[in-house]
Amino acid sequence: MNQISQSLADQGTIKSKFVFESYVFLKGIEGDLKAGEYNLPKVLNIKRLAEILVAGAQPKEWELTVIEGWTIKDIAFKLEDLGKFQAEELIKATEDFDISGYDFLADKPKKTNLEGYLFPDTYRFFAYATIDDVIRKMLNNFGQKLTQQMRNDIAKQDKTIFEVVTLASIVEREVMTDADRPIVAGIFWKRLK
Repeated sequence: MNQISQSLADQGTIKSKFVFESYVFLKGIEGDLKAGEYNLPKVLNIKRLAEILVAGAQPKEWELTVIEGWTIKDIAFKLEDLGKFQAEELIKATEDFDISGYDFLADKPKKTNLEGYLFPDTYRFFAYATIDDVIRKMLNNFGQKLTQQMRNDIAKQDKTIFEVVTLASIVEREVMTDADRPIVAGIFWKRLK
């Protein structure tokens, strides 16, 4: 146990050997920690670190490709196909996710999920990523792609980010060609006025 905690301290994974060893001792899992090479995230609490060390080393990363036009259900079933989570876990998590750290979600109605905000891209995750880690990574990507210029343009049009994302999701799902999407979106905005 001392060797494990010393190694973790030397690598900067834990700040206090005493706190880590005490936690593991009190949980009665000191004999359950598995040796191996771990690729640990930068931010990690002692509880999650202990869970990872008990689970043992797994393949370091896995990949998820989210295609434009996919709904949350599409993403959820892809995660299930990859053997990472049950589809229902993502669906439920997007309804209950703490959005307080995401300014672009400030105008999202409380009773709506994160449909349209899980940015299509290819993502790599650590083997032990949680469903919240998956959502967080996609939302962070959305926040990076939504430039200040885009935010300014949305505000100039007297629209909210939620309105734009909602219409973009509808148009993406219903209109097949890229050339037709701006035309259809324009028609929708005129009808909505």
